[in-house]
Amino acid sequence: MVYTKTHLEDFIENLYTNIGIHHPRQLNPEEISAKLGIVVDYVDGTSKCIEHERFSFIMLNQNLSPAVQWQEFAHELCHLLRYAGNQFTLPSS
Repeated sequence: MVYTKTHLEDFIENLYTNIGIHHPRQLNPEEISAKLGIVVDYVDGTSKCIEHERFSFIMLNQNLSPAVQWQEFAHELCHLLRYAGNQFTLPSS
């Protein structure tokens, strides 16, 4: 049986390759965001991302474990890289 990667897996692999991420030790918010020109800050509140003109920001809850921060970073990064528009103004459906 041959494993076929999903489109999202292909996207992530291409992204990492293009920005020079080749080792698991490089999988951290600081290194990835620096290579993508995204500002990451740790806040005492809900994790979220903001895109304003040419600037992108990810705010991560500083009280979460590193593993959960990583998951939230990846989630917010996906919003910046894969979606357009304000998610708060979309219909509930």
